[in-house]
This record gives sequence, C-alpha cells and structure tokens, in this order.
Amino acid sequence: MRARVALLAKDSALALDAARGAGLAMPLGAQAAAAFARALDAGLADADDAALFDLAAGRAAAAAALTGRRRPRPRPGRLGA
Repeated sequence: MRARVALLAKDSALALDAARGAGLAMPLGAQAAAAFARALDAGLADADDAALFDLAAGRAAAAAALTGRRRPRPRPGRLGA
C-alpha cells in the first residue's frame, strides 16, 4: 500500500514541528516536507508517493491525471518500469 501525498505532507509537518519543539534540526526532513508541499501545490494531494518522481521529472500534470488510479510497482532493478 502506498501513502497519499496529503498524508505524507501532514505527517512530515507534524514531525518537523515536534523536532523543532525538542530543539532538533532536521534538514533532510525539511527537504522532504518541502517536496510534499510542492506536490500539494501541483494538485497531487490524492496521488500516491510515486507521484513525487513525476513531479521531480516535470511531469506533474501526468501525475495529477493518474490520481486515484493504482500505479504499477516497478520491478527490482528497473526504476520507473
């Protein structure tokens, strides 16, 4: 099962808030949260986490069109297959 972008965005924001409250810096977490925020801005809230690859490759419109559809899992050793 894959996670929806909206859930990942919410959870990463909560984790960052908790880390800040504990006085911890989380640079990688901040980058992940920023990526999820960009995905939300691109209309990918209901897409699964694989849509981040489409967004990074400049294919946000294609990823948004797939929202709600089940995407095939890549086979080991074949990224994007």
